[in-house]
Order: sequence, then structure tokens, then C-alpha cells
Amino acid sequence: MPYFSADARLIADLGSRLEEAGLPFALLRKNKGIVNAIEMQVEDEYAAPAVTAALFECLLLSARSIGTPAGDALCAQVEACRDRVAKSLAARPASGS
Repeated sequence: MPYFSADARLIADLGSRLEEAGLPFALLRKNKGIVNAIEMQVEDEYAAPAVTAALFECLLLSARSIGTPAGDALCAQVEACRDRVAKSLAARPASGS
């Protein structure tokens, strides 16, 4: 099964930025859970673009609810990552599923 390390790395980098945002532990944990779900979606050939988009939307909603400069910065990072991942998923060959 193909493993898409570049896409997984994009999400891992987003997770690292999330950890650097200085969020309270509960918010960090909730958002990291969403980031982990996104990473699981994009790392292999069975990536579901609609599911990935929905998870990114969940992460954006959560980041917007933070209401601080750190939340605003996180929104920008999530949007940039979402756009890069969407382009990467669109460029992949169709999976065998």
C-alpha cells in the first residue's frame, strides 16, 4: 500500500505548530485529535477528499472559537495546509477502492 509521506509530513508540521500555539491543554488535546484524524486520512492511498475537507473544516471551526491572536494564526496555518493537501490529493492517481 502506498504511503504518502509528504502529505503526512504536512499534517505533522501543522500539529507541531499547534503545539507551539500555547493553547490550554484541553484545547490542544482536542485540536490534536482532529489533526491526527486528518493525518490518518491523507497518509495512504485511501484518502477520502470529502472526509479530509470536513476534518479541516472542524479544525478551522475549533481554531476560530479560540478568539485570540494564537487562534487567528492557527486559522491561517490550517487554511494554508488545507489548500496544499487538497492540491496534493487532487493530483494523486485514483485509488483501487
